[in-house]
Amino acid sequence: MKGNRAILQKVIMDKGRQFDNLTMYSMTGDVKYLYRMEGFYRLIGEIGNVFNCESLTGVLDEFKSYAIDGKDGGASNILSLYGKVYTIIERLWKQLEGADCRSNKGYGWGKLSQVRDDHILVVHDGDIVLKDIELVMDQGGYSSVLYAKSKNIMDILKKEDIALIILDISLLNTDKFCLVELIREAYPIMPIIIVSDRDKLEVKIAMLEAGADAYVIKPFNNKEFYAIIDRALSRRRDYDILSIKDSLTGAYTKEYLWKRAYEKEVFYSEDGVVFSIAFIDMDDFKDINNSYGHLIGDQILKCFVRVLGDTLRSTDLIFRYGGDEFIVIFPGATEDDAKLILNRFNYQTHCDQCDNTECITLANIHFSAGITQIKGNNDTIRDMIRRADRALHKAKISGGDITIVYKD
Repeated sequence: MKGNRAILQKVIMDKGRQFDNLTMYSMTGDVKYLYRMEGFYRLIGEIGNVFNCESLTGVLDEFKSYAIDGKDGGASNILSLYGKVYTIIERLWKQLEGADCRSNKGYGWGKLSQVRDDHILVVHDGDIVLKDIELVMDQGGYSSVLYAKSKNIMDILKKEDIALIILDISLLNTDKFCLVELIREAYPIMPIIIVSDRDKLEVKIAMLEAGADAYVIKPFNNKEFYAIIDRALSRRRDYDILSIKDSLTGAYTKEYLWKRAYEKEVFYSEDGVVFSIAFIDMDDFKDINNSYGHLIGDQILKCFVRVLGDTLRSTDLIFRYGGDEFIVIFPGATEDDAKLILNRFNYQTHCDQCDNTECITLANIHFSAGITQIKGNNDTIRDMIRRADRALHKAKISGGDITIVYKD
């Protein structure tokens, strides 16, 4: 069962790519996207066997039956299958996270793997300490653990994707307190667990004030130690999930933009699938805040994103770049296609779901936008944003309420 958790995590992380494959197949009918999806559903069937989940074991045959219908008749059924599969996968993940093996209606899961695959950095003082903590981590099933001495920790954090730091300290000194403060300052959400044989209240308080999340006294109960680790990792993952969506508008965050844009860059370099971006800025939004107040301004932003999302294609991605600025990624669309898609938004005059009767309608809201598409394998999302920003600036100085495609 070792590594099954990592496979499940990979499937979840691959959700966007699988949707892109489905989108490109429905648009082009190219069978290479069918082959990619077939490999994906074959993996899902294997996961179903591993986790004793009958709802997943037959998905490959179900996919093949839909693929026979061709892109016109089969794509919608494959989309439904995609949704069903990820509903089950995400429930499996939650089941695994909670080590909760109770029976769920419609799903048959056996005992779930206890292997943990989050990247953990264990910082130790010497070989004797290392031997002890290494044994404890191995017994707990933590398979992705990196061991290092404190002098190397900051370099490692820059190079590796670390989810948790365990600082095993035999000799407490001022440097150790400074190290915790340094980590906390550089990585504000990084969980830090201190392990020490110093059972003094003032030391515990000092370490917690320096930025540690927990202080564990040796010798400790292994089960209790594992529970502390798992809770810290769970909170870190919850934070990562929350950081994807902007809390006000529901658009994706600027931080998440880089991850999804990189995926599109890779998709372009491997398969030549073009994509475009739009840099959008609401016109005179400061005047709206001054005239109607910031609460109404916030409501306008919510309505703007909601209606924009309803107007765009289901594959298009909206990110809040800052304030009243937004970036939209249009997968599989040229810059001219993206302009046609975005122009549909100009015809929207109100938000049907707005529950604020004092909210001015979208008929009174205008926006400017700059659009560009990826230009080659050496092009980057930052270059694209710079070009779209230049086009946006041109739209603004032209009086606003216009969308301009960047031209060299």
